[in-house]
Amino acid sequence: MHKVLVIEDEKETNDFICNFLRRSDIQVDSALTLAEAFEKVKSYPDVVLLDIMMDNKESFTLFEHINKYYPQIKVVIVSGYDNNENIKKAKELGASGFIPKPIATEHLRKFIQKTLNSLFKQNN
Repeated sequence: MHKVLVIEDEKETNDFICNFLRRSDIQVDSALTLAEAFEKVKSYPDVVLLDIMMDNKESFTLFEHINKYYPQIKVVIVSGYDNNENIKKAKELGASGFIPKPIATEHLRKFIQKTLNSLFKQNN
């Protein structure tokens, strides 16, 4: 079973995403702070859904950490800060995608399925 780590500091949004993914039979863990996220990424999730703004700071440092130490983990950015600069930086870091907030569940479902399918193809 694939594992997704949701890194989102807004508890309601975090709970919404986690519950939605669990209903799709995906194993989910979550982090509400960057410190918690740095620890939980050590569990090698297949996909990280990463909010750009965490603890009133950009979370790109976490993304760079994932790229350096866990390059097999796919990162999908989830953010209300969907300006061109953030999208460009996410692409430069190798994001698998960018999901704007508010989140449309069908869009989220398609992104996660596409990302997990790409992992399945890489492993076979």
